[in-house]
Amino acid sequence: GQVLDASAGFVAPAGSVIQVVSSNSNSYARVQTTSTGYIASGCGVSITPSSTSSKILLLFTVGMSYSQIASNAVILAIARNTTVLNAGAANYGGSFFQIPSNNNYIGSHQSWVDSPSTTSSVAYNLYGRSQNGSLVFLLHEGSSYSLTAMEIAG
Repeated sequence: GQVLDASAGFVAPAGSVIQVVSSNSNSYARVQTTSTGYIASGCGVSITPSSTSSKILLLFTVGMSYSQIASNAVILAIARNTTVLNAGAANYGGSFFQIPSNNNYIGSHQSWVDSPSTTSSVAYNLYGRSQNGSLVFLLHEGSSYSLTAMEIAG
């Protein structure tokens, strides 16, 4: 067999997973808003990239979002620090749920690849907003969420 000698340091090949950080909860409190501007949900994770060339693969799952009004949408997105990354050209976020009738619940799954170009700690958070100013729950009480950040060698 072969022996790996990392005594002089080790450089992971491009595309290798260098580190994985995750945050999750099975009993998160309700986060609600009528804001049409993005607000932080409080669900997040921090990671410190080992190289400025690293990419961060983000995987986010929200167990349940909710809107009371059929003509409204729950809009969810991922933010680096306070900058929304995947708002899209129309500002509809990474997940846009137009509710077909009153009082609907829905789950959300998102992924995003970020290039933070830093070796300082970076915070990633779930942000959300209401499409038209009617009440939405970004997270419904008792719902679960999971956020995973994976550093990928550049």
